[in-house]
Amino acid sequence: MTSSERIHLDGDLRCLARTCRHLLSLISSMKGSVDSLVLAVTCCLSEASST
Repeated sequence: MTSSERIHLDGDLRCLARTCRHLLSLISSMKGSVDSLVLAVTCCLSEASST
């Protein structure tokens, strides 16, 4: 393996890591909105069933 190939591979790995971090933050923010949506629906249902 030449040094230029190793640099190229290192760049690919860095890019992959950055993409994974981006996806994880996207998933966690989506999960946050899903959790709040579920919470809101649960509140609505409990209010509806209590009346």
